[in-house]
Amino acid sequence: AAWFRIKYPHVIDGAVAASAPVLSFVGESPPANLTAFSQLVTYDASPAAGSAANCAGNVKRVWDLLFDAATTAAGRASIQDGLGLCSALLSEDDALSVPEWAKASFVYLAMGNFPYPSSYIMNGGSVLPAFPVREACKPFAPTFPLTEAGNFSLLVALRASVGVYYNSTHDQPCYTRSAPSNESQVDADFWDYLFCSELYQPQDQGIGDMFWLDVHDQTADAARCLAKWGVTLRPEWASTVYGGRKALRASSNIVFSNGNLDPWAGMGVLEDLNPSVVAVRVEGGAHHLDLMFSHPLDPPGVKQARKEELKHVAKWIQQAKATAARRRLVFDSLASSGDCCVAQEDDMQARQTAASLADGANGKKRRLIEPPSLATDKRAARRQSPVVVLDSDEEDQTVYLSPEPTTSTSIAHVAVSPQPKVIDLTLDDDDDEDDGEEEADSASEGEDDAEDKVHRQDLIDADLFFDLTDESPTPMLGRSEALRHLGLAYAEVDEDDRDVYKVSDEIVRNEMAACADVSDVVRTASQADLIFMTTYGEIQEQDFSTTIIPLLQLRESDVFYDLGCGTGKPVLQVALETTCRVSKGMELFANRVEIGQRALGRLRANCPDVLEHKRVVIVQGDIVRPPDEANLVDATVVFINNLVFTDDLMLAVMDKMRHMRHLRRLIVSKKLCGRHSAKQCKRSACTLFDHPPREAKVNGTWAAKEITVYVYVRTYTA
Repeated sequence: AAWFRIKYPHVIDGAVAASAPVLSFVGESPPANLTAFSQLVTYDASPAAGSAANCAGNVKRVWDLLFDAATTAAGRASIQDGLGLCSALLSEDDALSVPEWAKASFVYLAMGNFPYPSSYIMNGGSVLPAFPVREACKPFAPTFPLTEAGNFSLLVALRASVGVYYNSTHDQPCYTRSAPSNESQVDADFWDYLFCSELYQPQDQGIGDMFWLDVHDQTADAARCLAKWGVTLRPEWASTVYGGRKALRASSNIVFSNGNLDPWAGMGVLEDLNPSVVAVRVEGGAHHLDLMFSHPLDPPGVKQARKEELKHVAKWIQQAKATAARRRLVFDSLASSGDCCVAQEDDMQARQTAASLADGANGKKRRLIEPPSLATDKRAARRQSPVVVLDSDEEDQTVYLSPEPTTSTSIAHVAVSPQPKVIDLTLDDDDDEDDGEEEADSASEGEDDAEDKVHRQDLIDADLFFDLTDESPTPMLGRSEALRHLGLAYAEVDEDDRDVYKVSDEIVRNEMAACADVSDVVRTASQADLIFMTTYGEIQEQDFSTTIIPLLQLRESDVFYDLGCGTGKPVLQVALETTCRVSKGMELFANRVEIGQRALGRLRANCPDVLEHKRVVIVQGDIVRPPDEANLVDATVVFINNLVFTDDLMLAVMDKMRHMRHLRRLIVSKKLCGRHSAKQCKRSACTLFDHPPREAKVNGTWAAKEITVYVYVRTYTA
């Protein structure tokens, strides 16, 4: 549910993610707690959770008995006899599979440790008793002497204990060591395939729990997955595709509920990540208990958790209704009066309404300008706020209102009737209706002012703010002056930069050793692939200035990224030649980052007026696992010189684009996907953009021929 909300926030208003181990995957920072699962199973078998005092200790002791007995024929016979197995254990390997089979019963019983009888864990095939872990612990309540007879009694106790799960139907004369039902086996197989192909969740045990020591082996897991399912293990697939903790922090309207009896809770979200991504603790709850139907035996903790969840769900519904109502109010009012129309660039519904109005509301022919470039108003031309504007041929009918600084994007409002009506999003809900002459003047005669007070926060959901009322211009340099300063800043780099981009085996080894945190895509790449990916020239500064920068269509409010930025020249050119206030570059190799950072330092000294109010960042990092200071979620315009990127790397980058919810324009030097020419591609990242892309030619710093760049524009469809 949480991933559904993250991937499709325009469709899903909120999500209750119960017992969701979203932090259990490789690639998390900080890393997943791999021992949490077995430790929480052990907690269920402790007196703190209502189980017998000796249970966990006796369970831990029984594993040593099984491992020791497996080495001899007599020992294997005692295992069969004590546990009541249907077939003989013919080899040591056969006997060594018994502990894993027995352990599985404790794992499933802990997940289904509900306060009332339930068939949930048994897939409807049978019913487990209330608090089944307590039942499984009852046979282990005694103190078993350290004698041969005591050891055999311990095996008999294990037989009764695992029977709570494997003989829940109470009709099994002996154990076959298979799943308790065909449905359970099918379910386990499905999960094992997902474990191998997408959802790799390694676990360790034997540290602070009641199980034997067993640390996961990724190499062995990969070999098993290939042999059993024919698939290659992808350890970081989940954290790469869904973004992990960073994506959760950047999301909204998610409740994560976790029960203290659920083994998966240790890999879930246990604390609030932001004001609307919150954690709810379910005291006395096992796996998904809060999602079950109400029951007379529900503990107080689950009742309270459900109240919390319902409170958030009700808030999301009210937010959605309020947003829809205000949109209708704005657009119905504008459509009826023929005055104006305004919408966020990423608001699909509003864009469709705007387009329909542009086709001729009230018989007036209007044009749709996107984004606005209203040359008749210098302030609007300079700010270029991200809005859709319906304008008419009349002159001087533009009215701008700006809210006080908030975390939201400013919206310009354009009225086009001879007597314009202004929908003022700058008013707070509790403002006095009669406060100020501008409010009175902006209301149409005979209409209630209250209908015109649309609170900006209900219509806007973004992360950037630039105040339209700020009259100070954002400084920038002319092309010639910018290129002159750029040349001085990169004084130590040869004109064709061959030395910087001449990569050897030794350089790759040294650079990779210096990379503290890289993704699986980069870590598993061959030496040849790494050399290939990092041996390239940059686009000539003159061509970037004359061709690429106009194609970027940067606005002051944009956040520009160059992914794989090399020495960072495009990042600095954007900072010098445009009004864009935030430009960031990310590069894997430290030596190139150091050159870029030195150049940035020189520019700050030589052009302080231009860079003083701009944020310019050049950092070392892996695009697939970006550092916090360049985490990609704020990107609006992205440039990637991906001519030599491998397919695996580009697919991982495209998955990252799914989390760039403000991304509107992308320029690359290799097409995202060749299949789009035949209209065969259904990749979600590909479908973010209009196809085919616009093309342009540029020269590389030492390329043998021209480079084609492709311009992708974010698509908006209903």
